[in-house]
Amino acid sequence: MENDENVLDAAFTRGNYHRVAASNANDRWQTFAALGLCGSISKALDGLGNFDTEIARFYEGVTHWIDGEEDKAARILEKCSGLHAANLLALIRKPRIDVLCQLLWEQFGGGPNMIRAAAIGDPKFNISNIAYRESDFQHGANADIHNFYDPASPPDMYFAHMLEWQLLPRNLQELPCPAIGFTADYNLHIHAINPWLQLFDHLIVSGTDEHEDVARLSDAQVHTFPKTICLPMTLPPQIRQPRLGSQDIDILVSSSSFSDFHRDKAELALKILGIEGIVSIFTNENVDWKQHERLLTRSRLSLSHSRFPGLPPARGMEPLSIGVGLLAPSNSTLNLWAGADEGLHLYEPETLASTVQHILKDFPIHHAAARRGMDVIRHEFEPCRLASQYFRFATFLASKPTVERGIKPRPSHKGMTAAPGWLQAIPSAHEAIRHDAFKEAKRTNPATADLETLNAPARETMLACARKGDLESRPDQLSNLATKGLGLYRSALQAKPDSLALRFNCVRAALHFGNDSDIEDALSMITETLASNLSSMNLTAHDDVMTWDYCSEFFNYRSFLDTATNAIAANLDERKALKTLIRASLHYYRGRMTGSLEDFAAAAALDPEFPPYRLWWAKALDAAGGCAQAETAITILTELATTSLHAIDAWTLMQSIATEHGFDIPDQSALHGTVERLESQFLVNTDYDAKWDSAYSKSQRLNLSRNEGVEVRKADRVSSAKISILLADLNGSGYRALIDSLAQQQLARDQYEIICAEVYDRNSPHMMAAANIVLACGQTGYLHNRNAAFNAALAQAHGDYVIYFDRDAHLCDDGLNRILKSLGSGDTAPTAIVNQDADPSDPPSLYCLALRRSLAVGAGGLEESACRTGAASGPYELALRLANRSTSFVPSSFLPPSRGPDATQRTELLKGLWPYFYTAENYLPIAECPDIEALRKAMK
Repeated sequence: MENDENVLDAAFTRGNYHRVAASNANDRWQTFAALGLCGSISKALDGLGNFDTEIARFYEGVTHWIDGEEDKAARILEKCSGLHAANLLALIRKPRIDVLCQLLWEQFGGGPNMIRAAAIGDPKFNISNIAYRESDFQHGANADIHNFYDPASPPDMYFAHMLEWQLLPRNLQELPCPAIGFTADYNLHIHAINPWLQLFDHLIVSGTDEHEDVARLSDAQVHTFPKTICLPMTLPPQIRQPRLGSQDIDILVSSSSFSDFHRDKAELALKILGIEGIVSIFTNENVDWKQHERLLTRSRLSLSHSRFPGLPPARGMEPLSIGVGLLAPSNSTLNLWAGADEGLHLYEPETLASTVQHILKDFPIHHAAARRGMDVIRHEFEPCRLASQYFRFATFLASKPTVERGIKPRPSHKGMTAAPGWLQAIPSAHEAIRHDAFKEAKRTNPATADLETLNAPARETMLACARKGDLESRPDQLSNLATKGLGLYRSALQAKPDSLALRFNCVRAALHFGNDSDIEDALSMITETLASNLSSMNLTAHDDVMTWDYCSEFFNYRSFLDTATNAIAANLDERKALKTLIRASLHYYRGRMTGSLEDFAAAAALDPEFPPYRLWWAKALDAAGGCAQAETAITILTELATTSLHAIDAWTLMQSIATEHGFDIPDQSALHGTVERLESQFLVNTDYDAKWDSAYSKSQRLNLSRNEGVEVRKADRVSSAKISILLADLNGSGYRALIDSLAQQQLARDQYEIICAEVYDRNSPHMMAAANIVLACGQTGYLHNRNAAFNAALAQAHGDYVIYFDRDAHLCDDGLNRILKSLGSGDTAPTAIVNQDADPSDPPSLYCLALRRSLAVGAGGLEESACRTGAASGPYELALRLANRSTSFVPSSFLPPSRGPDATQRTELLKGLWPYFYTAENYLPIAECPDIEALRKAMK
């Protein structure tokens, strides 16, 4: 039974205090002791007073200590026997407890990890931090732990918060004091972090699920403490609270959503998007506190989700702290402090939609509850209070009787991500890690070296290549890094030719970053490897296959790392499962490079959980051209459009296939509604993973990656054209009525050209026949960047005038003649023609914009920032900047008004998030297309 006494006893003994605290077994002292150890003070003290035993008194003293009541704690602990009580009492009686720390080095700000800054508020602790700020101990990859303290007066404890994001000293075990670390992302970084978990005396995790994993991964004592992230340091004492009736957003979801790694998050998002009649807004990545606060005060509910339900939601306390209801997983640790009466609503994935509908139906009741919970959360998760309790809990661990440390080998450092992160934000840290890997490899005989030593230099070199590519380094720098990394992999394979991890890493590096010769070699290696059925290849759960975000659209990292973590923790043989995941990826890679339908089908069959494999299988079926293949493709795409965040790509492709083959789409209306809401209600606000034209993004397009950003599929130029019609298509689904009406124009065909830039890489036969220039951008993002496609079309235009069409529309037979006449009237004032009822400040109202090409180029084309993706993209953004340049707009009676949805509310949200885009000072794009920038500068 879940609450069996033996189970709870074992959980408490093993340090799973959250498990016991959440049990509601109020007849046991362990329940209230666990509440105290979790920082739920009042409940703990009320309950412990009912038990007349020494052990209850001990934990009563501990609870007072965690709450900052040192005198009360000391008086109780004086009467307790046992070494733990004596050790803790000795620390309490010290004027100050000396703590050597490695805490995140952001000293001020609105994030939830401001432990360092908050802990300064507790005078009991003298904190010395090892980090990268000037006020910290500076360190590198080979830091000696003994350099950070006085041997004559060693620290009372060492404490590393988010240890996976720290550059830990390799001789950590030589500390003469207890070493304590907190981990949350251990499974994302299992190959990098697992050896380091062995060096700690105590490990802290947030909740029950993590405890079970980490307790199996490490010999250290593992403990749960849910209060590890806090409210923002910048949270104002008095904040504007949402008034009942003022909220125009039904549910706000603020966290990283766009990743096939977080497939469960995609499932929740689609459940919400499937609820008709509500307004939901999603932000990808964490907006800063001021932006978040502006959104929250307009919201009725907010949703939190973590990979581990027990993790305290980084953006979960903020809604509750200002009186906004929070939806959290059913076993969230927040339920130790709040419930439905305080605005915390627990859900199961299958009941999420009904839970949302139930709350919104009786919203005034739940609004009042959220306001009641505001004071509770502000008190419990106030930064200084939380940091004090966190350090005092660590002191409780440090005072435990010591267990003899086993001698562990010194681990090596590894880069933790391919994208920026806390550690990777410090370039010198990564360079030091890379240098260390080369140094270790040089002093090792390749014939006797282990796989880790052989793999490390190539691994760190390719991560450097990915980061520099994302940060726009010079092409020659990237080429040199890629050449060096591939050379290292080939040398390693000479020593270990049967290593599947080395082969896989080498193949991926070559296909993404290599030259044509490297690609041919990689394809040959794939064929050879697959022919062996991988049975002769060596692979273990400890073998490193790069970081979880390295070229992550091509490999199911989630399943691989979860399987590897479980295999390492439970000492299981999962070689077959791990090999199957790599085999699926190899088939997929070969399919992407050769177009092989059989390879895509094999990838999808071997690993059906990974959405990209099925998406590209459907694309290959479409390319095959047969009716039977098209029917199968629509079946696959229907499922993807309802279960994955690839819904826009899947839906638009499905529309094209159905139109060309005369098929009906099942549940078309409901599907269209969900996809339309996905496109319009997701707001992207981070650029580092959305620079579609960066060297790194180009490397992810594989068979398009040899191009300078776009591939020219057709180039039948019209040298006499006066008008260039610019289109940004989506899988060839967007412009059928317009193309048909262009064929009926009275203007001679040699007077205008049609330039279509396909956002994805499917050009429809209809467009290939009608357009003069056809491009493929090969975007793979969950939200499209149509602005980038429009810019690609503009860069190809040479008419005196350009016309942007942002959606399908029927143009009357003399439409082009009338546009040409209006724009060529001789008026020197800058003028643009727009459709009827168009308002440049209202995105959905403007779908057609006609103007001189020089005017469009002079304004820098369209904004390519990640903020302008999905439904936020389009020529209206250019019109906003043209208005700042005193351009006049003439609504055209022959261009019908917009039939798009009313997005006035969404426009207001965008203005609140990114006000600069709507100011009079906005003249040029923040992220300008390099081709348009070159044209603009050449005009001067």
